Amino acid sequence: MSPDRTNRGDGAPSVPVVPIGVGVLTVAAVFLRWWKLGHQGLWVDEAYTALIANRSFAGIRTALQVDDAPPLFYVFEKPMLAIFGNSEAAVRLFPALCGSLALLATFVIFRRYAPRATSAALLVTGFSSLAIFYSQQARSYSLLHLLSVLSVWTVLRWSDRPTPARALAVVTIALALLYTHNLGVWAVLAASLTALGGWWALGKERGAAKSGLVTLLGAFALGALPWGWNVLQQIGTHRDLNDWMATWWRDHPLALAPLFSTAVFLNGGLGAIRPPVPAPVIDPTNTAIAAVCLVLRVAVAAFAVSGIFRALRPTDRIGRILTIYSAVPLLGLLLTHVGVGPSYVVGRTDTIALFPFLLLVGYGWSKLSRPLRTAALSIWVLVCLLPYAPGVGRSVEKGADRALAQWLGEHIEPGDALVVAMVGRPTLEYYAERQGWLDRLGSFSTFPPVGDENPAAVFPTPLDSVDTYRSQARAIRAAWERTGVSTVWCEGVLLNLEPGFPSMATVPPPDGRFIDANALGYPGSILVYTLLGLEPAPVSARFRRDWMGADRVLLAIPRTRWIPVDSLPPVEATTP
Repeated sequence: MSPDRTNRGDGAPSVPVVPIGVGVLTVAAVFLRWWKLGHQGLWVDEAYTALIANRSFAGIRTALQVDDAPPLFYVFEKPMLAIFGNSEAAVRLFPALCGSLALLATFVIFRRYAPRATSAALLVTGFSSLAIFYSQQARSYSLLHLLSVLSVWTVLRWSDRPTPARALAVVTIALALLYTHNLGVWAVLAASLTALGGWWALGKERGAAKSGLVTLLGAFALGALPWGWNVLQQIGTHRDLNDWMATWWRDHPLALAPLFSTAVFLNGGLGAIRPPVPAPVIDPTNTAIAAVCLVLRVAVAAFAVSGIFRALRPTDRIGRILTIYSAVPLLGLLLTHVGVGPSYVVGRTDTIALFPFLLLVGYGWSKLSRPLRTAALSIWVLVCLLPYAPGVGRSVEKGADRALAQWLGEHIEPGDALVVAMVGRPTLEYYAERQGWLDRLGSFSTFPPVGDENPAAVFPTPLDSVDTYRSQARAIRAAWERTGVSTVWCEGVLLNLEPGFPSMATVPPPDGRFIDANALGYPGSILVYTLLGLEPAPVSARFRRDWMGADRVLLAIPRTRWIPVDSLPPVEATTP
């Protein structure tokens, strides 16, 4: 048997790399990343991506000053939209491209360093449920996945021969990680530890490579200065805007976060752990299928553990490096969550470690006997595909926001005002522009107004701010009166904040066609109260937004129903 070149970096591999069947399956995996790319509507985060990326570069920078995200993803997204338009498919094109290129990078790494593991690595990463899911989401995670694989590649190359060109490649990818997502700093730490380990392994040649290592670290530090300055300014913003990230942990032990992450990284884990990620899963109401899938999940987990243990040999460089890239980001993310603010979202922010972990699993499976390896990979692919099968999987498809915008476009008259709840603006603004009715609006805003500072964020709304919200509502009303607004369309969040699937805008039943401000959540109720007091408001539609909880109503409040400001009853704010 020809030796695997796992621990070498020169020469060509002496074994076939990818059988035809694996090649066909890899093409199928790429196809899944592009399949129905524009079929579903955009949800709030994706619409926010489109709105930001359509701004000038200066506008992108300005918008992100009130966010806690670096700009690189939006900088890459911008030319894609300029070339391919502003459709749902165009907005998701760059993430799908990144997801596909991550498979190519996987092939390149294993073709050179572990050719016998190439097939397993391609199938594990290609048919990862989470990797496919994020390849179709217009967010930065798919780019992070690609960069994490490229980081492994550049560090391996530099460790083989620490030339200036290879050092520059390491620095470039490390900086790209930082400027894509602030939590990329933990992947950079993993790269740094790996590079230092590679330098130490040079033995007697360490002295000659020392200057190159110093140059590498110096260049990185210089390039990271702007990022570091922005992060220091954004820490407070992160605490204020991301309290929702802590909600899931109220019912789950935070100390087990890395364990939850590794479980979710495995196919079938999403349905078992149920993190706040609406990716396709096996329908739990189908008991027969659910029972079979439980067995398959256990098999996947058992094979994964077996594979990882086989990869964790002290002398195995590939296994050691992939372990560092998997473990360091998860532990760093846990420290960030505890020390800085809510940031650990299982199945989302932790996916910076997704691809290294998948590569580790695939690398370990390549060391199993052929029958076991075939069984592991077959079950892996099957569990990935089952959620897409009719009658087996359950998917929370997006489309409610797009339908709501279409409904509004059919009813809004020129000069009307539209007011949405927090995080309600991006999708309606995106679709209003695409559907051609944005210019009809006399006013488009969020209440409370702080929501317009960052339309994709949920700001705190303390009860002791009721006087502020009342003053803001009165100022908004006065502005509408000055400009002659005839009807205010107001999105209201009902008090029953129950999670559920999105639903299209529908005419409410007869007993639900009028509600008063007391039926709405705070502080949106303050605005309705400022117009109508406690008089009933006509409900035009009832709906749920894409991937957001709470039943919502759309109120159409004509100016003829407004009551005089001086006759408004006293305010008593209540929370849902």
